[in-house]
Amino acid sequence: MLAGFVGLFKAEAHAEEAFPRLRLLTVNVWQSSKAFAQRMDAIAAFIKARGPDVVALQEVSRTPRRENSAERIAKKAGYNVVYRKVWLEPKPKIEMGLAFLARGKI
Repeated sequence: MLAGFVGLFKAEAHAEEAFPRLRLLTVNVWQSSKAFAQRMDAIAAFIKARGPDVVALQEVSRTPRRENSAERIAKKAGYNVVYRKVWLEPKPKIEMGLAFLARGKI
C-alpha cells in the first residue's frame, strides 16, 4: 500500500512539471465614466506589476466617444486581448462586454 502512495506522489510531481501553474487575475473594470482614463491606467499598471498569465475583465465598456477599455488596458499592460460584447445600453449608447487578456496568442 505504501508503494501505491509513493507512486501517486511521483505522478503528481511529474504532472506539475508537464503542466505548470496558471496565474489568473480577475478584475471588474467598473464601467462608470468617472476618472475613466486614470482608472484604466491604474488597472493596467496593477496587471503589469502582478504579471498574471491570463486576466479576465468584467464590465468592459465602449462608447462612440471612448475606446474599448479592455484594449486600452491590454496595450498599456503589454497583453493580447479578446473582447465580446454582451449587451448594448441604448441611452446613452454604451456597449458592455467581457474580455480576456493573455501574454501569449489568444
